[in-house]
Amino acid sequence: MSWMNGGGGGAAYDRGWQDCYNEVVGTSGDGGPVDEQAGIYAGGRTVTNIYPYDTSGKPLTGLQLFDQDGKPIDVAARPDCTSTVADPLPPTVADEDGIISEMCLDERTGEPVQPRIFYPWSNGAAQFYNVFPLPSRAQPDTALDPNAFANGGTDAPKIQEPPLATVPKVSLPGIAASSPSASPSVSPTDSPSASPSAPETP
Repeated sequence: MSWMNGGGGGAAYDRGWQDCYNEVVGTSGDGGPVDEQAGIYAGGRTVTNIYPYDTSGKPLTGLQLFDQDGKPIDVAARPDCTSTVADPLPPTVADEDGIISEMCLDERTGEPVQPRIFYPWSNGAAQFYNVFPLPSRAQPDTALDPNAFANGGTDAPKIQEPPLATVPKVSLPGIAASSPSASPSVSPTDSPSASPSAPETP
């Protein structure tokens, strides 16, 4: 068979094989056991952001999440290399020596692109990665810019459109849903709001 001899496949095949292997054996992409890695995992893959919805199916902004022991539920703030046709990541830029970093590769073209970096929420004294959704922006390097929000410019980190515009309503007999207090409004998004809606389930 060609795959046993190294023929065929390619980078996409190798990534798919590795993802499946990690899911079966319970390891993350860096080889360590999933339960020993920082952050949240779903199906063996790292969760980079969380988009909460209320009981009426509308997206919420600025929810703080904690586990059963009162510990913050943080995501591992790793660079996101996802590139889509609707919202492609910009190409990388060469440094002063003309070197181009290849941290992220465009899934369609294989060209190096800038990573999407997630920024924490803040209470003025501390930073938090357990408040969702996390704002993000594409930038050439992975370092957090302490002045990223200072000028409020077009390149400031923003909360991206939720993956679903709405989800089905939910209820529980005898339980009243909390009503969100004056939550902050979502900043302008990186892409047009053409988000799909989750189908209503019977």
